[in-house]
Amino acid sequence: MINNNLYIFVFILLINIVHSYVPTEFFILSDEFKLVTINSTSGELLKSLETPDNSYYVNGFLSSNSTDKSFRILVTNIQNNDQIIEYSVPNNVFTPMESVEPNDGCQIVIQPYAYDPVHKIAAVVGSVPFSGQSNVTLCIWDFASKSTDIITLNGQIDFTIGYPEGAYDPSTGNYYILYFTDNTGSHLTIYNLLSRKVVGEYFFAGLKFKFPEIVFGGGRPVLIDTQFWGPSFKFYTVDLETQTYQQFLEVPTSFSTNVNISPVAWQGDYITFVTSTKINEYTFTTLDLNTLKVVSTSPVSKLKLPENSDTVGYARVIFVTLAFFYSHSDYQSFFVYYALSALLDMADGHAARYFNQCSQFGALLDMVTDRCSTAALIVVLSHFYPEHLKIYIFLIVLDILSHFARLVSTMSSGSKSHKAVADNHLKIMRIYYGNKYFLAFMCFGNEGFFLFSYLYYFVSHPAVAFIQWYIWFPICFVKQSINVIQFAQAVSDIVAIDEKNRPAVKTLFELASTTTSSLTSTSSTSSSSSSSSSSKIPITHILLHSVR
Repeated sequence: MINNNLYIFVFILLINIVHSYVPTEFFILSDEFKLVTINSTSGELLKSLETPDNSYYVNGFLSSNSTDKSFRILVTNIQNNDQIIEYSVPNNVFTPMESVEPNDGCQIVIQPYAYDPVHKIAAVVGSVPFSGQSNVTLCIWDFASKSTDIITLNGQIDFTIGYPEGAYDPSTGNYYILYFTDNTGSHLTIYNLLSRKVVGEYFFAGLKFKFPEIVFGGGRPVLIDTQFWGPSFKFYTVDLETQTYQQFLEVPTSFSTNVNISPVAWQGDYITFVTSTKINEYTFTTLDLNTLKVVSTSPVSKLKLPENSDTVGYARVIFVTLAFFYSHSDYQSFFVYYALSALLDMADGHAARYFNQCSQFGALLDMVTDRCSTAALIVVLSHFYPEHLKIYIFLIVLDILSHFARLVSTMSSGSKSHKAVADNHLKIMRIYYGNKYFLAFMCFGNEGFFLFSYLYYFVSHPAVAFIQWYIWFPICFVKQSINVIQFAQAVSDIVAIDEKNRPAVKTLFELASTTTSSLTSTSSTSSSSSSSSSSKIPITHILLHSVR
């Protein structure tokens, strides 16, 4: 699995469907599985719908079929396997295809994946950040042999300048990889996915990008500098023999908002790209890569595309902060503000999808707000009910430990989300994380019990006690039981991962023992054969790597 969250972008796919050889329709698919269809000639919004299943995590776009209006994407399923699924746009149906163990070898920016349906191979280029620099890394999924691979190429990039991007030529199996080592120019490496060899390395001095894209069409790679905030998109062709480049097109643009899209859609020998000069006003341009000519430009279209904003998450932080400001002075204000924050917790995912504001930062903000607000509320309760202090301490520790252990176990297994569950997990955990409505119900009931315990301190009314103990407490009890199960399951998963990695470490220790014994034997032999030989035994330092 891949971390697609650079620049805090929500993963968006622009997918062209070809009609009469020229793309006239494309789709925007978010990682929350909301599909938008747009006509690239007229700029008209054709339809917007929720896809039937959101239990997948989108990794990347693989290919599209213009005949039946379907496309294939690489996802991570709820069993934490990487899988190809085919989505039919007219029927709004997913069809699962080949799957393989997860590949978590590199971090990438939004880009189409290389995909060879004949050989059942998918690949994407990225990097593994380390101390400001990283080798160019290629992640490969071989669905035919049910294996994954991580290839480290010679190029070292400075990922503060830009991340690697790739474009695939299905006719040759060549994968064109664009990357940057410094500000002096651009590197282009050609890696053949069929032979698993580098077949060409080139450098174009002086060719610099702010937001690079690379596509392949018309028998050649085309490089694009997609400068979102202006002044323009610039398009280049390159000559591999002379290692020179030439700009052939420049289109003015200045996105006024941080839009969560990859602005270039690519199908065959055509690309469609999106530009903007005003808020929520976009133009769609189609370019023929054979002739390098623009074949269509849509009128200005007024649309609301996904933006990088976390309004709902920020609102929760404001409400919960206001709540604790009044926790000891105005119980009514506290109750209202905390309840609003809890309600937004139930609605933030749906609101983010509705307003096109999904982001991984928003998910992190939501998780941190949950843990901090619950812990803070329990601390307040411990002040009002000091006789239950030990119970409150236990609940805080359990809440933090169970979720932290869960996060560590899922990350160690290569999962992108702490909500991923495996087949060997207890059924209650599969229901808890697999059904978003049940999850929301349990979390809201848990908060309800603590909130009404707070309210009862100020309003000792039988109705408040009834709601507290007969409605909210049973839900809270189940939720805390799930926390216990979650902690135990997470620890079990971590131990299993350690056990899986232990044989390799044991072998290295055995090798170290054997090496030391051999050195001791050799030293003894040398010492006995020559009185002038040193009696000291050489010391060997062995570095053990934990390789995943």
